[in-house]
Amino acid sequence: MYNEKAALDSVNSPSTYIEQPIIPNFRDASKYVSTIKPKMIFRTSSLTKYQDVSSALGVIRSNKIKTVIDLRAEREVNADSYSESFSHEFYCINFPLDPWNQPEWFVEETKTIYSNFSNAEKAYYFFIKCCQYQIRAVLETISVSEYPVAIHCVAGKDRTGLITILIGMLVGSGYEELLVDYLQSEQDTDEYKFRIFYDYIMGVGGIEEYLSHSGISKDVITTLKQKLGK
Repeated sequence: MYNEKAALDSVNSPSTYIEQPIIPNFRDASKYVSTIKPKMIFRTSSLTKYQDVSSALGVIRSNKIKTVIDLRAEREVNADSYSESFSHEFYCINFPLDPWNQPEWFVEETKTIYSNFSNAEKAYYFFIKCCQYQIRAVLETISVSEYPVAIHCVAGKDRTGLITILIGMLVGSGYEELLVDYLQSEQDTDEYKFRIFYDYIMGVGGIEEYLSHSGISKDVITTLKQKLGK
């Protein structure tokens, strides 16, 4: 049984984070990615379904979450939004990685280059190629946020997985470790889709080149490495 007092006591340890199965895919990003500093970045499924569940709120509070970054599209947010009380307690900000809002040039690519790909695979290419403005906003926000920061989309595996991969690569994590973390989210995760993100980043020259191309300054890149890396 979940014990909020025990959770609050144990969270005082700098290397301890609290998990709770009621929130799917809720975990400290450092659990499987050893180069990320503990208790700075949490990845999770959307917290909206659990914002009125006392045990789930206890876990969020026990981990001292301050900032919640929501990657869901506008239609997803409108269908399942945060309450006024939740938004008052936690700083919630939305940067939509919206697969329903694709530029025309990418739509044309899906008819040619990606014509034999699944919708999920096309979405992965969309996120990594077309959402660089949103990625920039997410990482710039993380660089100045009050920590810990929780990042989520709907299931906490695809869009959230991308941001976790970017952070992990930036602070020096390698392929195998990042893959292990990605696969923990289950729900239709596989190495092929993971490689869409990883290979694209490496193909443009690596993580710092990708972030620079996304418009992220060297100062922000340095700040993220210093704050989030061990």
